[in-house]
Amino acid sequence: MELSEVCGAPGMRVADCFSQAFPFVKTVQHIESENTMIDITVVLSAKDISRVADLRTLLAMQVNLSRQEPGCVRFEAFESQTVSGTFILIERWESQTALDIHRTAKGFTTIYAPQVLPLVDRVAHVCSVLAGT
Repeated sequence: MELSEVCGAPGMRVADCFSQAFPFVKTVQHIESENTMIDITVVLSAKDISRVADLRTLLAMQVNLSRQEPGCVRFEAFESQTVSGTFILIERWESQTALDIHRTAKGFTTIYAPQVLPLVDRVAHVCSVLAGT
């Protein structure tokens, strides 16, 4: 399903459109303020170890596109050397708005959602900096 197929309603919020288009991806619901930095750590586990090379390529393309987006402060991808087929994404966004826009951008809509997500199990952690650190 194309994001544009769902977002036809005038005035529809990007986050609502995203939720309808990609119901299998959990959205950030509990951000207190539009000006709060959003830190997300995502753990991806390959469903089929034979697809790890494909995941490396796809994630590299998606990361490079995401880094160019307005509001992207940090976007890194790591491959675990401890657990085969495991990738960790570290993201920081300037605001909820920047994150919402990211989810409509080319890297997310053409690579991550349609090509990466079907190949992995995903656990996303919305994080806050530990007080006193």
